[in-house]
Amino acid sequence: FRASVEHMVESWVWELNNHLQGRVPDPVDYVEMRRHTFGSEMTMALSRIEHSAEIPAEVFRTRTLREIDVSAMDVACLMNDVFSYQKEIEYEGELNNGLLAVQHFFDCGRDEALPIVNDLITSRRRQFEHLVANDLPLVCDDFALDGRARAA
Repeated sequence: FRASVEHMVESWVWELNNHLQGRVPDPVDYVEMRRHTFGSEMTMALSRIEHSAEIPAEVFRTRTLREIDVSAMDVACLMNDVFSYQKEIEYEGELNNGLLAVQHFFDCGRDEALPIVNDLITSRRRQFEHLVANDLPLVCDDFALDGRARAA
């Protein structure tokens, strides 16, 4: 949990540096850092506390669970960026926004950037669904998780 809070604070410094430099981040850097600035890791850590008795910590360190987490984080972060775009960009002068990062990278307007961001959101959602449907049951089998752990 502590590491997730430290990552979040470090990412806020990254965002602040972008503002000080007047820099719009490129989309790849932005998505990587957005997971931290959004507090996604901290939220995931908090959500696991209730189930720590049923699910061994090793399960959460598997590639499958890490990818499920990252997919969910990306969907939430990018959807937030799309819906908060007008407030953040037009009224607050924000430079750290996924839609703006795509606009800046591809030198296009909001209307051209939106389908690109939507495709990324859709792709990450589909990846999440695929992992949950196909790979998560295998992880549960590998760790011989009982019904209670699988339900959690």
